[in-house]
Amino acid sequence: MRWAGLILAVLLLIPLAGAQPWWSIAIGNSNPTTASDGIYSVGAYYIVGKTNESGIRPFLVALNQSGNLMWGKLFGFTGDARSVLISDTNIIVVGNIGYPQHNGTFVVALTPNGTFLWGKSIPHLSNVEAVYNGGIFLAGTLNGSTTLVKLDGNGNVLWAERFPHSTLRPLLAGFKDGVVLLAGTQMVAVTGKGNVLWSVELDGEYLHATALWTDSKGYIYVSGSIRGQFSTEWYGELDGWLMKLSPMGNKTFGIKIGSEGFDIAFGAFSEGNRTVLVGSSVLDFPEPDTPTDPKDAWDWIAVLDPNGGLRSVNTFNILGRFYYLSKARLLGSDILALGRVWINEETAFKASISRVPSGYFPCPCPKASMSVAPDGVTLKIVNVTGEPVIVGSLEFTPEISPWNPEEKVLYSYRLPVIIVHSNPTNATVIIDGKIIGKTPLSTSLNPGNHTIVVMKDGYIPYNHTFSADLNQLQNLTVNLVPERTELRVSTVPSGALIKVDGKLVGRSPLLIEVEPGRHVVSAEMRNYLGNSTEVDIPSGESVGVFLRLNPLPCRLRVLSRPNATVYIAEKTLETPLDTELSPGNYTLKLSRANYTTYSRNLTCTPNGTVEISVNLTPVFGILRVITNERARIYVDGKSVGVGNITVNLRVGQHRVVIEGSELKNYTVSVKPGNETVLRIEFRTSSVETTTSVETTISQASGTLTEKSKRDRAVCGPGIILVVSLLILLRRV
Repeated sequence: MRWAGLILAVLLLIPLAGAQPWWSIAIGNSNPTTASDGIYSVGAYYIVGKTNESGIRPFLVALNQSGNLMWGKLFGFTGDARSVLISDTNIIVVGNIGYPQHNGTFVVALTPNGTFLWGKSIPHLSNVEAVYNGGIFLAGTLNGSTTLVKLDGNGNVLWAERFPHSTLRPLLAGFKDGVVLLAGTQMVAVTGKGNVLWSVELDGEYLHATALWTDSKGYIYVSGSIRGQFSTEWYGELDGWLMKLSPMGNKTFGIKIGSEGFDIAFGAFSEGNRTVLVGSSVLDFPEPDTPTDPKDAWDWIAVLDPNGGLRSVNTFNILGRFYYLSKARLLGSDILALGRVWINEETAFKASISRVPSGYFPCPCPKASMSVAPDGVTLKIVNVTGEPVIVGSLEFTPEISPWNPEEKVLYSYRLPVIIVHSNPTNATVIIDGKIIGKTPLSTSLNPGNHTIVVMKDGYIPYNHTFSADLNQLQNLTVNLVPERTELRVSTVPSGALIKVDGKLVGRSPLLIEVEPGRHVVSAEMRNYLGNSTEVDIPSGESVGVFLRLNPLPCRLRVLSRPNATVYIAEKTLETPLDTELSPGNYTLKLSRANYTTYSRNLTCTPNGTVEISVNLTPVFGILRVITNERARIYVDGKSVGVGNITVNLRVGQHRVVIEGSELKNYTVSVKPGNETVLRIEFRTSSVETTTSVETTISQASGTLTEKSKRDRAVCGPGIILVVSLLILLRRV
């Protein structure tokens, strides 16, 4: 394995005005100040609650993504803001009028920058909760009963239904086109028109619900506290409680989770294939409104699988002081934790607002051992219907003044945060021996020294030790160096161009360094067919690849006159010939009957062409004609001489005509390189004339003689005439 240099990006301290993944602030000019609800929209967090400014007053503040105050509004009446909603792009603030006795509900709409749009009030509706789901839904108590009211986007009442539920503060969550309402132990699903879909009764020991949530698939999550397994001196022992219900109101699972102390769950959210449960724990309760030892109090986030099984629990501490968590919301991939925190004797309780990543939650305090058990809660279907009730709204124009608590903003306990990026991404990050996740990621840290390892298969692990201080944000970018390994490539023939994954790297034979993993190695050479292979190269090893290149075929073209049979490369072909051969040396032969065989050696080069044109030479024999007359001799209709002759003829059958005192016809066979003799005698006889044809093969061991037919002729007057002429001539 070859180790190249490690590349480290500079650790950069980002100003607090930049977006931070983890922050916690405390705000408020007076004691007490409490944050009740928050929502994120258009690049800002909108937080509502109550503060003691000449009496308990509702407030609305806007924070940027780093938790810095953008602006604030203070409502000029006694009361507390309980919910903040988004209607289109408007901010809807809902709360109670009057404190601590509520004598009505207010609904106020503002622009994203805090400008007042309109306001409505509903007298006598108290303990209000609100959601926006195609309209503004309000749930509270009215004349001793739980009442559900729906408003349009301008705050006008559309309908109201009263349910025989308890007078406790109800919980509300959006559901399909309506809502799910939980008051006490009764839960009912109501459509946007006020019709009841189903209702159930919850039954469990010391059961108390604090939060209600629905996910995009219609599943319902309710959380709070329930009787625990241990006992304490104060309040008895409680565990955090979570129940998941189907969209039809059937129980999917229920658990209780806690330590040996007082535990309560303030929110449950569905996130992908997991459920996130947010809660608080106190091991040892002090006297009310006094600081708590950091070792005894913390917030926790539990991650559950789809069946309620516990995957992990992470804890985080707010200031290490007495802290009250009033609500937890899931906003994107972050948890927004809201409540109040004890600062000191002079300023006492301030509103606490924390933005916490939902993935990893290190804690600078000892972690508790959390246990999970079935909740023991049962569901019973009950017949609950709503009763229409007349509820009216009044125009409400509160005095809203700027509120700037920035002078007293206390940036409470910002845990150190490190943001890790890597090139390439999806590398594993290990901090202090614990796997944190895959890059890119951000995580909070305990103050102090830490060791970080960033690793990815096929790359050299990156190791680094650094220190982390409170209120510090570090940005780490790691350029991972690939682990190198050797690749040896050889080819036959050598000198081929070598490519790895399509990139030219040299000529064979060669030795190069490549990244571990699967690669395609290819070889190319002129006049040869390319070849390639795929090889998996383990990290740090040397792997050899051999590629044989086959030459491109040679083209052979052969013409002959006349056409002949071709013998080459153990193949029998015919002319005209156009074929491919493997490059090499060959012997070519052409053969045809009665022609001389043609033979030659040839070399066929890769991607070359050999063209051959041959005129075949006929094979000859000798014909000798011997005759006793000067007769004219014709062979195959052509005169070849008079009397005794010798001629060369092609091998084969020939027709011979002798034109002498008689006309004679013969067929003779001429053999290659041999002499054929034809003897012809013309005789004058009163009895007969005999002609013999003798064929002699000069190269044979003997002479073959053939006798022709005998002709018989009777001497007639012609003979007498000849004799008479001879006598007459002698006398003269």
